[in-house]
Amino acid sequence: MSLHNQAKSLIRYQSIGIFCIVLFIVGGIFSYFLFKGNNDYTQRLKLLSNKIQLEDKKQIKLEVKHARNYISFKSSQAKKQLMEQAEEAVENAYSITSAIYLQQKDLVSEAQVKALIIAALRNVRFFNGRGYYYIIRSDSRVEMNPLLPYLEGSLSLTTPTLTDSVRSILESVKNPQQAGFSQYSWYRPSDLNTKSSKISYSKVFEPFNWIIGAGDYISGFENDLRSAALQRFEDLKVNDKTNITILNTDGYVISHSKPSSAMLSDNYQLNKPLMDSILKFAKDGGGFINFSQLSQPDSDASGLLAYVETIVPFNWIVMADILPGKVNSVISAQKRQLEKQSQNNLVMLIFILGFTLLLTVLMVYVYTGWFKRLFANYEANIDLQNYEISQHIKQLKLAARVFESSADAIIVTDKQRTIVAANPAASQITGFANGELIGRHPKFLSADAKDESFHQVIQSQLEKLGYWQGESLNQHKSGQLYSIWLSISVSKDSQNNILNYISMFADISERKRTEKRLNYLADYDPLTKLAKHHMIAKRVNKLVANDAADEQNVFALMLINLDRFKNINDSLGHSVGDQVLQHVARRLSVNIRASDLLCHVNGDDFIILINHHKALSAALRLAGRFLRDLSEPLKIGNHNLVVTPSIGVATYPENGHNFELLRKNADVALQHAKALGRNNCQFFTFDMHQRAADKLTIESGLRA
Repeated sequence: MSLHNQAKSLIRYQSIGIFCIVLFIVGGIFSYFLFKGNNDYTQRLKLLSNKIQLEDKKQIKLEVKHARNYISFKSSQAKKQLMEQAEEAVENAYSITSAIYLQQKDLVSEAQVKALIIAALRNVRFFNGRGYYYIIRSDSRVEMNPLLPYLEGSLSLTTPTLTDSVRSILESVKNPQQAGFSQYSWYRPSDLNTKSSKISYSKVFEPFNWIIGAGDYISGFENDLRSAALQRFEDLKVNDKTNITILNTDGYVISHSKPSSAMLSDNYQLNKPLMDSILKFAKDGGGFINFSQLSQPDSDASGLLAYVETIVPFNWIVMADILPGKVNSVISAQKRQLEKQSQNNLVMLIFILGFTLLLTVLMVYVYTGWFKRLFANYEANIDLQNYEISQHIKQLKLAARVFESSADAIIVTDKQRTIVAANPAASQITGFANGELIGRHPKFLSADAKDESFHQVIQSQLEKLGYWQGESLNQHKSGQLYSIWLSISVSKDSQNNILNYISMFADISERKRTEKRLNYLADYDPLTKLAKHHMIAKRVNKLVANDAADEQNVFALMLINLDRFKNINDSLGHSVGDQVLQHVARRLSVNIRASDLLCHVNGDDFIILINHHKALSAALRLAGRFLRDLSEPLKIGNHNLVVTPSIGVATYPENGHNFELLRKNADVALQHAKALGRNNCQFFTFDMHQRAADKLTIESGLRA
């Protein structure tokens, strides 16, 4: 059977297999959900019961927490609220006193004003009858005390029963505000023989130098707050199945939201056995408790769930409970709802599975037809794809041969610049084996690794243009530096994401050395190692250009010719003549400064640029040294030779404004020196031109 026929059979078998698998899955799903639906029904009822119980526990605990926090907050705020209310009461009294004083001070006497104020304040009561106003003068004399009126008019500091309390009040107003709080022990209105801790607020009324104050007993205020907390607790809203009860350590009910006949007797005291169990449970830390663990199974409280906790500040026991009968009614309603939901789910499941089966058959049919067409297209294109693959393989092999056989080094890195491939030429040029290159950053090859600006320029151009090429300096494994011509290109995918960096470089050290040698030969005479004629011409023209920019340069151009040098070449040969030129070049070089420039023009001619602000005198001194040094005999082989120079000098700007004119005038001076018998130096003067012209005329006439 051919490959194409096998493929067609495979499609048919695949379609049948898919249909059977879908049919099996649908049947399995239906059976599973049918079984699971019946099994989950009971499980969900059980979970529902547990959920309701957990929610009840959470609700009970939350309600007890709110009650506890409210009571604890009220208890902790007792002293603060007492001080706030005492201050408010005294401020009210102060306002009344100020109002009476302002209304009556101009109408009646001061004593009558005081009497009116005392009458207005004496019978005022607050703090549930425990609070009253007192007035003390700044000299400690009691002006008004409704609780102990017989003390009025007496000096309190001389009365033993008043000393401590009055001293505390007097100290409390010794501040810029002339008001403050004090705490002391004082008699209770209900028991004048017993003192209790009291907090008062006092304020100075300056017109009469009175200290008006009021306060309350801490224990009495706390009892008021406790009563308010219980009232707030009794008004607390709870759900319709929760009871909240507060009882003391004797088992008596202090407060309750919904009294339960199952737990409370007619006198609001818990049954003795149940009370003892609850008190012990609360003492052990409290928490959730089921009353079936504490009472008889047939009692009314059996099955009751409650949360018990002790309120430490008041030694109260807070108990929140829920009756199971109310929970069961909720579960029954949920059970009926679950039964109806299960029936609806079963009908929906049958409908969905049937529809799914029908839809699956249709999709298998459509999918099979589409897959057949797709496979037919694939068969039509597979030969073309095989041909393209073979061509790609050939191209890859060709690229691999080029990579391996290239004389230039090729290094490929990933986008993190880690070397992933290197050809043999890379190892040959760098000295590092292939294994030493792979996995490293190519920067380690560069002698410019520390030049961050150089690498930043390369990176910037790679990001903009995708390539960079230029000269770089690398370091061989042996440590030797060598120059390379480096080309880097970026390889990207179709989404323009960087895949690789490809670097190609060649060692150009030999070419650099050749270029350097050629540049040297172009600028310097290989025989004398002196600069050539064009170097001094360039230097002179630069000085002239700078002088045009107001630099006021002054220099001289000295032309030297060796006398009768042709005789040496003709009689002793050019080899000896070349040695004479080398010796002369050395003797001339030792006499010039670094700012001067000595050049060998050709043959036996030398030219010197004397760059000096006193060019004339400098040229004169230098010419004298040349005449002296060059007259010394030269030992060349078996010959002692004496060479004398003729020297001509032209200065800038007097003798010319460019190199050609200066050179011409220096040559005129040189010819004049030779005419005077050689071995001397002559400075150019303009009459030399006339003498040269006259000489030329005479010579022309003689020839004629």
